[in-house]
Amino acid sequence: MSALIKVARRTITQPTRRALARRTLLTLALVRGTRAMSSLAGSQPKVLVFGYGSNGMAQLRARCANPTLTLQPARLPDHARVFCLRSPRWGQGGVASITRAPNECCLGSVAELTAAEKERLDKFEKPAYRDVAVTVEVRDGTGAYARRQAVAYVGGDGAKSFTLPFTTPPSEAYLVAIRSHLKDFHENIDALDVCCAKRGYEANWRYPVRDPTRLDLASLIVEVNARRAVPWTMPAAIPPRCAALVEAGLGTTAGVAEALCEWPRAQFASISWDADGLNALAQVPLHRVFVYGSLLTGLHNAGRIEESLCLGAATTAAPFALRSAGPRDAYPYAYPYAVDGSDAPGLATACLVGELYVCSTDQLDRLDALEGHPTYYRRRRVKLRGDAAEAWMYVLRDTDELATIRSQPEAFADAQGGWRTFLKNLEYPLAARRDSVLCVAEEEPVSARSGFTGVGTLC
Repeated sequence: MSALIKVARRTITQPTRRALARRTLLTLALVRGTRAMSSLAGSQPKVLVFGYGSNGMAQLRARCANPTLTLQPARLPDHARVFCLRSPRWGQGGVASITRAPNECCLGSVAELTAAEKERLDKFEKPAYRDVAVTVEVRDGTGAYARRQAVAYVGGDGAKSFTLPFTTPPSEAYLVAIRSHLKDFHENIDALDVCCAKRGYEANWRYPVRDPTRLDLASLIVEVNARRAVPWTMPAAIPPRCAALVEAGLGTTAGVAEALCEWPRAQFASISWDADGLNALAQVPLHRVFVYGSLLTGLHNAGRIEESLCLGAATTAAPFALRSAGPRDAYPYAYPYAVDGSDAPGLATACLVGELYVCSTDQLDRLDALEGHPTYYRRRRVKLRGDAAEAWMYVLRDTDELATIRSQPEAFADAQGGWRTFLKNLEYPLAARRDSVLCVAEEEPVSARSGFTGVGTLC
């Protein structure tokens, strides 16, 4: 018997079983009432379940054996998320519950479950949790909230207190699972408060948005599962998937990210994951990419990276030469070359001003194809000012272009490290030249110009 179940059962005493029975009858009445109304409508009976912890879309679909299950954004007024118990399945860490908290609001989602689906979910939650009838506010497609009756799982039997006190901090993987659940429906949830029902605030946890490779392997598996077409049953799927990565020599998330960039795709067949898992891994944002030219926000290639998370402005720690790859008449569809000083001695250099993104492997593959990595541009790691972690950047490697820049530097305008500023300071505005200059609608991928063929997905 798990430690989680033992903790829950120790809280049940004989004099309080009557109170527990009354609450159980109340919940059954809610379920039966829903069933009766659904029967009148001729549909399968459903019960509305409010989730606030790790029971997001992927986890619920696997636990309820319903691959098409959908959730709606919801919140529970006058309640707060707290942590209690100790879960062997979630790394011996604490797990979430709710407590009454006037003027607070617990964010989550609701799912309409059939009686059979609710019974399947109960097997994961009970007896450590009990059903409690709650009034939630559900958000519709217009952003409006409507009050509805629902059931929520609450830690403990409720005999001595509404929920159980804080036992131990939650694992990182469990907090990542909560964030993965909430970010589908709510904003600004990269930070979560870890609270106790009695003592209140205990700590604050923040997702490593600026460098997701700091996540542990268990957290990486949670992120992968959220992107699978057919989710694994969590958290039971975590240990064997972590073991498979370690067996392949990938003991950290940073190591996995490095392998995704450097290993031949066929080498991933050695990892005992299915194709769905490997494809989902390629969708997890793990790679920091510094951009300085046409990929900048608002410029003509920005759409090729807009699905990635922009972390804001950034500047390289080392200087590079930044030269226009085309004549000024090509504005606004010209693009620049970043040239390592050793490749073009004598050229003026400056630290490059640009933007920092976090990309998935799929997105990075598409950028590689656009830039012609590794023959036209080469993707290499660079250091950024005020940032401990490195980022990928594309630097010119085409031998013919480098030779021309060295022999005719005056033919390539010096952008002095800032491409956006260079475009703004062009001598003639585009409007004055529209009738005399032919501009392409979108920069052609380097792969089409150089004969380079981009890499495929993981599977």
